[in-house]
Amino acid sequence: MNPEVQRILDQAVASKSTPGIVAEIRDGGRTRFGRAGVSDTATGRKRQQHERFRIGSATKAFTATVVLKLVAEGKLSLDDTLDKWLPELFEDSRYQADEITVRQLLNQTSGVFSYSEDQEFFAKGVGEAWFEHRYDTFTPEHLVKIALKHPPTGAPGERFKYSNTNYILAA
Repeated sequence: MNPEVQRILDQAVASKSTPGIVAEIRDGGRTRFGRAGVSDTATGRKRQQHERFRIGSATKAFTATVVLKLVAEGKLSLDDTLDKWLPELFEDSRYQADEITVRQLLNQTSGVFSYSEDQEFFAKGVGEAWFEHRYDTFTPEHLVKIALKHPPTGAPGERFKYSNTNYILAA
């Protein structure tokens, strides 16, 4: 691993902001892996390259980049509505897919409820329940269905309201 990157990893653990951290750098055909700290605080097991971990909202930047690249290539428009691309997802819901645009998904003004705010879904991700459900996986369609059980948080374009569902739909 690059010494500067390794120093940053070591600093993150030394600051006690995390018990362990990993980084993988891919440059052409070359892959380098760095780690600091532990994966298991009880046993002291070191972080390993094959371990899974949640990347969280960092994926939103990648999703937005791909969507904007498609816009630049003329394959879609920020003003396209969801009924053009995902009409079947909104059948039997309280949402008007013909009024929600790709732009509104990206700028968090779609009015689509965030699946992560669903009480049942959220309860599985906190406290002791997190340990039982930390490896649960969901399809994008399942996450959207959770969101669509709830009413809109506002009319499309009306106001900013952070929603993880927006980027599931954008992806």
